[in-house]
Parts: sequence; C-alpha cells; structure tokens
Amino acid sequence: MIPNINYGLIQKAVDHYVWKGYKYLEVPWIIPKSTIEITKPTECRHFDTFLGGLVGSGEQSFLEIRDELCPGRSYQCVTPCFRDDDLDQHHFNWFMKNELIIPLWKTDNAKDYLNRMISDVFSFLRSYSPSAITIKETEEGTDLLLCDVEIGSYGIRQNRGFRWVYGTGLAEPRF
Repeated sequence: MIPNINYGLIQKAVDHYVWKGYKYLEVPWIIPKSTIEITKPTECRHFDTFLGGLVGSGEQSFLEIRDELCPGRSYQCVTPCFRDDDLDQHHFNWFMKNELIIPLWKTDNAKDYLNRMISDVFSFLRSYSPSAITIKETEEGTDLLLCDVEIGSYGIRQNRGFRWVYGTGLAEPRF
C-alpha cells in the first residue's frame, strides 16, 4: 500500500522554487521511448502506453522539450514518476515529484549551478526537517538523505550537445 501523497507539500515546494527563480512549466507525462532511454537505467523496464512511455522522472519530460528551455535559466515541473527499481518501504512503482533542471551553456561552470540547486533544495527541506538531512556523494552525483533514506538525487548530465543540472525538489510520499 502506498502512503498518501501530500499534494499541499508539493505545492509549497513549487512556491518555494518559484521564489528561488525556478520557472514552473507543465511538461508531458507520456514521451517517446528514445527520450526515456537517455536517463533510464538499463535494467529497468518501460511503462508503455498506446501514446508512448510514462515518464520515470520530470527530468525525462524536460528532455523531451529541451528545445524550449533557455540555458542558464532554472525550471521546475511536477510529474508522476513510474519506476521498477529500488523498491522498498520508501520507494514505490509510482509517486509524484517536483523536478528541477538548469540547462547549461557550453562555458558554464556546471558545479556552481549544481551547488546552487542543492542549496535551494536544502533551504526548503530544512524547514521541515532541520537536522536529519545529510549529503552523500555517489557515482552519478549527489544524494540527499533523510534518516539514511535517499530523498533526492542531483547531478550533471549531457546528451547530444545538451548539458544540464538536474535534481529532486521534492518526492512524495517519500519525504
């Protein structure tokens, strides 16, 4: 059984990130398999529909509309996420997530943008859990942990000339 999703908290996250300069965009939830493949782990399956695949993350949705994104600007969206990896009492086949992205120019220092994003997330999450959030470096980037449970992943990626910083603004019901 999946715990209730706190949509009010998701809205507070959206408001916080708007205040921090992240433009909110509605993005597609069903996209082509080729876009999903950019970030989908190879061992995970696709959640196919007759229109395309259900997204595993808003990051995939942003990749589908990347031609509409301006480098150096910060964006956010809220999407459902459909996954079949790392399932446990805190991670489910589907959940809602506020996703953050910053497309980069070729000359941008990606690490500076990544650090700013993590700082923006910390300023939101710390208002709800002041001392229990820790940082863990991973092979792919950085994770934020709440009582040793991963509550967000952050990093830098590139694909076919497009480079971006990505991260979780808030995942529910995980948080």
